[in-house]
Amino acid sequence: MKANKNRKKIELRELVDPIKKFYRMNNSKEIYFMWVIPITVVCISLIVGMIPFIQFKVSVNDFTADILGDYITIMTLFVSFTMGYLSILMTSGSDNVNELKARDSKYFIDENGNHTNYFK
Repeated sequence: MKANKNRKKIELRELVDPIKKFYRMNNSKEIYFMWVIPITVVCISLIVGMIPFIQFKVSVNDFTADILGDYITIMTLFVSFTMGYLSILMTSGSDNVNELKARDSKYFIDENGNHTNYFK
C-alpha cells in the first residue's frame, strides 16, 4: 500500500517536472512575455467581443468560438512549420548543421547545472 502511494507521488513529480524545468530555463522577463501579454490580449479580445454584441446584437459565444477556431488554426500552423524545420535540421548532414549540433547552449542547463547542446 505504501509503495503504491510513493509510486503515485513519483509519477506526479514526473508529470510536473517538464513545467519546473521550463521555468528554470527562462528568466522572469521571458515569463512576463509568455503570461502577461497573452492574458492581456485575451482580455482585450473579450472586450472587443462584447462591443459588437452591444451595437449589433452579435452573440459573444459565436464571436469567441470564431476567434478560438482561428487561434487553434494559427497554433497548428506554427507547430507544423516548427516540426518540419526541426526535422530538416535533424536529418541534414551539412558542415554548418553539424557544427550547430556540437555547440553548447549558453542558456539551457540540465539538472546538474551542465550546459546542454542545441540538439539534445
